[in-house]
Amino acid sequence: WFPGWPQFNHYGAQPSDDGLADQDCVELRDLYRFPSKGMGQTKTYYWNDRNCEALNPFICQQAITKDTAKTFASPKCNRSIVLRSGYPQAFIESPGFPISYPPALTCHFTVAVPRGKQVEIRFNDFSLEKDDRCSYDYLEIQDGETQEESSLIRYCGNWTDKLKLLRFLSRTNQIKLTFQSDISNTERGFQAEVRVGPDENEAVANQCDSQMFRLLNNTCYLLISYPEVKWSKANDICVESGARLATAQSLKQKMVLQSLVESADESRSYVLYWVGGVKEAGLKNWYWIDGQPIDEI
Repeated sequence: WFPGWPQFNHYGAQPSDDGLADQDCVELRDLYRFPSKGMGQTKTYYWNDRNCEALNPFICQQAITKDTAKTFASPKCNRSIVLRSGYPQAFIESPGFPISYPPALTCHFTVAVPRGKQVEIRFNDFSLEKDDRCSYDYLEIQDGETQEESSLIRYCGNWTDKLKLLRFLSRTNQIKLTFQSDISNTERGFQAEVRVGPDENEAVANQCDSQMFRLLNNTCYLLISYPEVKWSKANDICVESGARLATAQSLKQKMVLQSLVESADESRSYVLYWVGGVKEAGLKNWYWIDGQPIDEI
């Protein structure tokens, strides 16, 4: 730390934050203010506490070894799991979990169950780098053994408050998971339980993408009673699960929503649920989020 100017009774000694100035970051500098006016340059660089919102050049540091990924890689990183009646479940997780996963890493997991069965994934934790397109750090699930029969879905970001929405049920008896991290910004990672799911014939009755949704009147619905969130957060959660906030553009749709709420275990007269109605500031008319006007039903 800068000891202050000795000729001025150590004026300007650092750190100088009194706990109220938000100077919570450290910079390296050789220019310090004199007690009267002007700046003076020191013979060497010193530490100085600074507001973290200040704009500065910066210095990165990396270990000289090039074996970072190899050092962190372990049998947990690349695994082939075969589930059966005597071994119906297993756990997979990002390397180092719950400590941040290493950068520049690629891990592959394959999970297979008996023919006619499905693979079910239930996440206990999930926190990766957030990106709208999941281009940086992500977990990708390939449903199906061959490219012709497979489908891909990719997850990223922090799902801590909505882990129930991450429950995955395959359409085939084998899945492949790829975990990818880029060269920066690592997070806590993920942990998931994989288990033998129901028979394929049991899932045919539910034509929705996820078993969490209920098929009513040719539409899939998901009612979330907890946690309670703001409208914007509710809308984000629906979008992230491949859906949208519910709308009711006909009397039949309104009755479906009403029956769905009444059938919930948590249904009480004082419980309120967000639906997809919005009004822009300064306008009188209300609209559903798909652009249709909200009419009296």
